[in-house]
Amino acid sequence: MESFEPSTGLLVPLYDMDSGLLFLAGKGSCKFTLTEINAQKTLLSRLHEQSLPDQSLGACLIPKKVCDVMNGEVQRIHQLTKNSVVPIQCIVPRRSYQNFHDDLFPETIDSSTSNSQEWLSGINKLPSRVSLNPDGTSPQTKQPEPQVKTSNGSVSNGNVEPRKIHYQDVMVKKEEEQEKSVSPEDSSDKENTKALVEKKAERSETKTQSPPINPIPVRMRSSAAPTARTNSMQPVAAVQQRRVRPKSCVVGTVQSKFRHVEVITAEKKSVFINLRNVNNRLPIESNGFCVSEKFAAIPLAGTAGSIAILQLKHPVKLPDGVIDDIKNGLPITDLQIQCIGSKPAEEPKEDSEVVEEGMKLADLIPSKELNIGNGKKVTQIRYNPTASGIIAVGIANGTIQIWNLLTEQCVLQINAHLDGILSLAWSADGLKLASVGRDCMLKVFEPQLGADCCVCERKVLESSRGARVLFVCEDSIILVVGFSRQSNRQCALYRTADLHQLVNETIDTSTQPLIPVYDYDTSVLFLTGKGDRTIQMFEVSAEVPHFLRLSPFTGSTGHQAIALQQKNMCSVMNVEFQRGWRLTEKTLEKISFRVPRIKKDLFQRDVFPNALVTWKCLYSAKEWEDGVVNNLNFENCVLRVCKKIIQTLFALN
Repeated sequence: MESFEPSTGLLVPLYDMDSGLLFLAGKGSCKFTLTEINAQKTLLSRLHEQSLPDQSLGACLIPKKVCDVMNGEVQRIHQLTKNSVVPIQCIVPRRSYQNFHDDLFPETIDSSTSNSQEWLSGINKLPSRVSLNPDGTSPQTKQPEPQVKTSNGSVSNGNVEPRKIHYQDVMVKKEEEQEKSVSPEDSSDKENTKALVEKKAERSETKTQSPPINPIPVRMRSSAAPTARTNSMQPVAAVQQRRVRPKSCVVGTVQSKFRHVEVITAEKKSVFINLRNVNNRLPIESNGFCVSEKFAAIPLAGTAGSIAILQLKHPVKLPDGVIDDIKNGLPITDLQIQCIGSKPAEEPKEDSEVVEEGMKLADLIPSKELNIGNGKKVTQIRYNPTASGIIAVGIANGTIQIWNLLTEQCVLQINAHLDGILSLAWSADGLKLASVGRDCMLKVFEPQLGADCCVCERKVLESSRGARVLFVCEDSIILVVGFSRQSNRQCALYRTADLHQLVNETIDTSTQPLIPVYDYDTSVLFLTGKGDRTIQMFEVSAEVPHFLRLSPFTGSTGHQAIALQQKNMCSVMNVEFQRGWRLTEKTLEKISFRVPRIKKDLFQRDVFPNALVTWKCLYSAKEWEDGVVNNLNFENCVLRVCKKIIQTLFALN
């Protein structure tokens, strides 16, 4: 006798006699239980319990022949909900799916060998069995006419030669139903399978080559190539090889390997305390504060535009009295730290001046002042992630200026929006720039093309109260975070090539906008807002489902903002895939995002792919202006760990 959770609805048992798996889906329940029946010991073993987003009204299994055997799918359940029918895959993880796994897929029952008259007469015939191996051939059996699907099949002696079931057909058909595309016409088994496999391969190599399905004016780079870039140079998308990040497949749905993320807050001795006079009235376009490898820049309240610079290596209790700061003379609208090369901080001010500060607290005199915007208010600044000394500046009149800090000249001015700029974001390669304005438009620019560099645009916002934009999934997708008309905070994904909307996810309801922070290597998205206590996390995927929810973090008090450090600051041996800082009204505390693993002495290759080097520049400012294109730099985390161990050993000796 086995007891399950109390409920008013009945459990619907679904049994797979080939694998011995028993699926239990309760009516009116949001849980799905997977068990295994051991016939020899008459035991019922629980294997997995999966939470479902909607209540179940019913469930059923699919025929065994339809299972995607070459991807380890041993069974598929269809859940009936109030508004939809949801397929739930049962996948057994294996190191490789190139070969057929005989231990997972024994021979299954093909079809009934007796008709109704024979059964009524008492004739006992065992049903024939067929192998699910795509390379094998199934025995010729007489099947009902509506169930036979043949292509140029031949009929002899009243028996129909059944068509082989190719696993490529199953996978491609499933993807095409999701993308609502039309499959090619059946001509023959061999030609049809080959065409479908080639089509799938092309689609897996690049999602951005598909034609736009909505009427959006798009101008591609090939139609307006810059004269500075030679024909031999190719865009980064063509030169770069996309890294394969393994996904976690568990029973029920595809879930992230980071779903049980642990957020470790620092001890009291590792926290900046007694922090006072933090500016909580920054404009809605500002992210609150910023950090680099060694420093944190925190805006302070007041009309003098003060910024406190803290050395992150030495967390202390700040002394009473006035905090050492840098004064700009006017209120600050945004601030940014350049992490490549030198470490200057940029603060736009109300009088349209950008002040470049050094990181030495003793030197409080600005090294440079740039007159930007002809008296208009500066709302956003973003450093180019690959080119040293190149910044993009958003101005309140809707224009974007690209500045070279070395020459102190504006190299490009873009008339981007009809109203102010809400958010700016560079792509990881530093070649594309995305912006969202108060005119509710999303625009993508390639500044190296010149003044007319807008390649695509689309209206994406329902409300202009606040928004953020980011490049995700190796720059192939653009994330837009904004508000709905009902004050719901939403996240939407758009293809970078044509701005086709992939998904629009409602997160929660609040008056403050969500501030997204993205980790390029793990594709983990961190979402929080000013005054929130919770940091919500998702793994963003270019395939369905696009948002894989992770365990959220809830702090004891509300915070102003969070900021992440560079990847080379993470402790790989503690399975720390990201490290950041959390700013409250009186403290600045370190937070560590880790994946719980038992054997931490082994390198977790699935958690740490080659890391994008964001602390070294790819181009000089002159090279970027000339249109030079280089591959992104990636660093092997194993080599980084070995270097640290060797340096530690030398230091001990």
